[in-house]
Amino acid sequence: MKKFTYIYIVLVYKNHKDLQSFFKTLDTPNAKVIVVNSFYDENSKNLIEEIALQNNADFINLPNKGYGFGNDTGLKYALNNYDFDFAIVNNADIEIKKFNAAKIATYSKDAIYAPKIKTKSNKDQNPFIINYSSVFRYIYYQGCKKQSNALKYFPILINGVIRRVFNLFINSLRLNHLKIYSFHGSFFLIGKEALEKIYPLYLHEMFLYQEEHYLARKAYLNNVNTYFIPQDIEIKHFEDGSIDFNNQVLGKHMSDSYIIYYEFFNNLK
Repeated sequence: MKKFTYIYIVLVYKNHKDLQSFFKTLDTPNAKVIVVNSFYDENSKNLIEEIALQNNADFINLPNKGYGFGNDTGLKYALNNYDFDFAIVNNADIEIKKFNAAKIATYSKDAIYAPKIKTKSNKDQNPFIINYSSVFRYIYYQGCKKQSNALKYFPILINGVIRRVFNLFINSLRLNHLKIYSFHGSFFLIGKEALEKIYPLYLHEMFLYQEEHYLARKAYLNNVNTYFIPQDIEIKHFEDGSIDFNNQVLGKHMSDSYIIYYEFFNNLK
């Protein structure tokens, strides 16, 4: 098998322009890209495949079965076809602002790493959750079951305050490599040892949203640590990062996925 330090798994749905922009910012040494297309139509599939091949990337076309299914398929392809140190799972709608490849290559291969991620409105998306709270998770679960925005907002607001204080502290002291609980799914690294330990990373019944919760819990229960490395990697994510609970369709998708996640780990079915 050919050896790479980094294997990128880039899941794309419909928008070939995002993929084109991603390749323009990619400058990681000894890296291979695997483009996974969640099929929308033939036209978008052909455009995405053309961009992938132009950039010497492998291309996989799949039925659209969600974020978890697409990324797990890409990761399985990487494990079957390449030797590597780290897999990088990322959306196409990102820009890599900083990537300290030499330093990251020295890190443990039995862990997950989360970068600094800023949205287009300059919001921090990492860390997602610093420490796990069973009380807050239960409150949010009840909010999803009862479709109560008040119950869902409460843990989000508390977590948001904690995250802001945490990031202020980190930025002022320029701290790095800090253990956290969970991270945003638009860009993260997982060492090969950790990947082999917890693959598949996702529960494919969760078609949309809340995948971060599932992966964080699975990693924690399998003794795979997650570290926040804001000084080594910085990402620009071209979404605003806000949650609109007033959007009933979006809210239902998010609630349904969270209920599946929560009941999977708490045997409440």
